[in-house]
Amino acid sequence: VEFGVGGGAHARTFEARVTAFSDVGAIAIVREVTEARRDQAIQAGQSRFLELLARGGEFTDVLTSLINIIEEQSPGMSGLILLLDSDGRHLRVGASASLPWEYVDTIEGMSIGPSAGSCGTAAYLGQRVIVENIAEDPRWAGLRDLALKYGLRSCWSQPVLDDDGKVLGTFAMYFRTAKSPTGAELKVIEMAARLVRVALEQRRAKEEVEVAYEQLERRIEERTREIEQRRRVAEGLREILAALNSSRSLDEVLELILEQAEDFLQAEAGALYRTQPDGQSLTMAAFKGLAAGGLDAQVNVGDGVL
Repeated sequence: VEFGVGGGAHARTFEARVTAFSDVGAIAIVREVTEARRDQAIQAGQSRFLELLARGGEFTDVLTSLINIIEEQSPGMSGLILLLDSDGRHLRVGASASLPWEYVDTIEGMSIGPSAGSCGTAAYLGQRVIVENIAEDPRWAGLRDLALKYGLRSCWSQPVLDDDGKVLGTFAMYFRTAKSPTGAELKVIEMAARLVRVALEQRRAKEEVEVAYEQLERRIEERTREIEQRRRVAEGLREILAALNSSRSLDEVLELILEQAEDFLQAEAGALYRTQPDGQSLTMAAFKGLAAGGLDAQVNVGDGVL
């Protein structure tokens, strides 16, 4: 059987095994299994989160689910996930569950630095920051009154790092009593930071897939339009060739060529010009969409667009 002693962060779990002997009594073996059970709880929480992550969903909801799982394992703790802004100098709220929303809203966009609370300092240094007593720690000088206003007494922050050691964000554990972390709690905050990184990597991979899919769709659309244009050109050429091999007059053939060109280019008007025998002037041979009466007008070679 298992039984517990104490509560909260100081709770301890024991396992007892009793073997009875009918003639002399019984032998009882009791051993502490606190760390083993906490390790199992950490692994179970990690598995639950990875299952939620695999199902998909809104990014903020996924991060909030992680905080809920961690808070279940750490009674009296309030979690907070902050993500480093693209400018590399500010932290944005990624998710929160039990912290006062007024506090979370106030620290949105906070600057990182060597004395910027637990999270701002952890993001600045790229190292874990343990603040056992917010009321006395100099790193909380600019945020101390805000934290104490909402009853927050200690805060530990673990940076979220990528493979190259670049800071992506932080995972923080807040408590309403001044305290230092146990070994089990350090394992939890490290695990939580790793899972935030996994979620960020999955979001980035998903975004890359979406971008690649959009690019593929655009290429398909462009290729489809190109094929359609070639088909229209081929059909137009076949019609022109048929006209050339018919008894239609030159003027009719030129008008057909102009009509096909305007349709293909989606022009509103157009004209065909013929070079005169002297090679110095042009006259209009066919027109469409233009004012009538210009067939006899001449344009000198070298003048204007023509």
